[in-house]
Amino acid sequence: MRQLAEDVRKELRPYYVRPSERLSEEEAYTVFCINSPLSTNGAHLSSEQWLQEHRREVAALLTQEPAIDHLSDQEASESTGRYLSYYDHDLVVIDWDAGADPR
Repeated sequence: MRQLAEDVRKELRPYYVRPSERLSEEEAYTVFCINSPLSTNGAHLSSEQWLQEHRREVAALLTQEPAIDHLSDQEASESTGRYLSYYDHDLVVIDWDAGADPR
């Protein structure tokens, strides 16, 4: 992957506005893709409604906390507070890695 990124960077060089001479160190990301029909008792459930109902579980997954009940309400809210949705059936929840460099 690193080589592919470097090849693309070199190919786009003529179009740079503020070029960087080299790629910075990569960051690790964890991505979960869950595919499931969203309904409750046969009624449609939007992804945002689903997130509201499963906020603590999603927060525990993002923070890698095995004991869901140990998370404070504040942490559950902060960990799941940044999300994007375009359609009512898609959702991405974004959170920073707990081990991230605090620079």
